[in-house]
Amino acid sequence: MQAGLLDDAKLRAALEEQSRWGGKLGKILVQMNFITEDMLIQALGHQLHCPFIRLDGLPIPKEAIALVPLQLCEQHGLIPFALQAKFLDVAMADPLNAGVVDQLRILTRLNIRPHLGGPEAIERAIQLHHRGRRSAPPQEDVVGQRVLMSGSDALDLAPEPIVTPRTPTVAPPMRVPSVPPPRPPVELDDAPSQPSDLASALARVAQLERTVDQLRHTNQSLGARVEQIQALLTRDEDVLRKLLALLVERGVCTREDLVARISKAPPG
Repeated sequence: MQAGLLDDAKLRAALEEQSRWGGKLGKILVQMNFITEDMLIQALGHQLHCPFIRLDGLPIPKEAIALVPLQLCEQHGLIPFALQAKFLDVAMADPLNAGVVDQLRILTRLNIRPHLGGPEAIERAIQLHHRGRRSAPPQEDVVGQRVLMSGSDALDLAPEPIVTPRTPTVAPPMRVPSVPPPRPPVELDDAPSQPSDLASALARVAQLERTVDQLRHTNQSLGARVEQIQALLTRDEDVLRKLLALLVERGVCTREDLVARISKAPPG
């Protein structure tokens, strides 16, 4: 919204869709054609101070692909795209997932440099480099648009166009959108000084998802501990029964004495 690519009406429509069907807000915005996936990952990368990568058309060496199994790529939405000495660059739908980064580091024995990548672009790269299936990326809705953010940071929310040498007949305009923008572009002097609510909400959603994963792991650990305690109790109960039977058999006490003593025991 700060960049002028999304207005209140579209945000409300996307939030209603999320409330009705669930899912991540950023993905819903892309599916509703309010923004492109490249715009989303570049805005998130700028907000989270995380490098981002455009995978479509990027040549990826086979040595990098071979380091991470297909199952792991599909499970966590990631794909390696560059290998430099002891560093492996990996495009991830969630580059802030430290658990997955550690898993990659242990698996490859390399230093992992996570980059933010679009989920759809990662899936296309997986299909191309692991399965040999090529699919065309979606057509961009906005071409060559540059938006100035607050302060001195400039955020380019459109892919860099491929320039073909030609002789222009007229001076090219500063902005060439393929569709009319939802509102006039935000100028530097008019840009708000606070982060956009949309980016804050997306960051909060990512934090909540990581918290859910941690709670799920804790729940699994507690379940395993409960099973272990139940096994110990079953073993102790069996030992106690055998001990009582031995006492009765050796004539140390009678079964009636044991029953009477147990009935007088204070509640545990």
